[in-house]
Amino acid sequence: MPRSIFTYAMSAKTRGTTATTISINEFIDFLPPAAEEVECDNTSERVFELPLPSDDLSVRVFSTIEGENSRGYGQDAIRTVIWSETADGPIGGETKTLRIDTWRKNLMSKLEAAYANWRAYNHGTCPECGEGVLCERSGKYGDFLACSTWEGGAGCKYTKNL
Repeated sequence: MPRSIFTYAMSAKTRGTTATTISINEFIDFLPPAAEEVECDNTSERVFELPLPSDDLSVRVFSTIEGENSRGYGQDAIRTVIWSETADGPIGGETKTLRIDTWRKNLMSKLEAAYANWRAYNHGTCPECGEGVLCERSGKYGDFLACSTWEGGAGCKYTKNL
């Protein structure tokens, strides 16, 4: 589903609901026992990693929790992504879970989907440079794969339309 349609559908679905504050203890108690808190650059929120049966990939959950409680209303949703250690970043599978009363059920279904579908985001090593991994990206001409070493155009420039 295109992001704009997804965003509209989610906002229409949640009209009249109230954002819920989530404590770090609630969040940790909800997560599977295998989840570990990890450091992640460029964010002040608490991030958790769940292992996948791959040496390079995991599911990362960006909690919206800074310190002990979630941020204020309208300040982001819980995000999940398929994360590559090689790319040191997300390679696809991004979902958002709104912090409303049903956040536990909604997040659980997204984690289950990530575990069921993670192989769909494992596009392998870049065939051009052999160093990076292929990551899903969106551009003005649609979705495509790009090498993780691209770094704003300074690295490998391999792309492939999806």
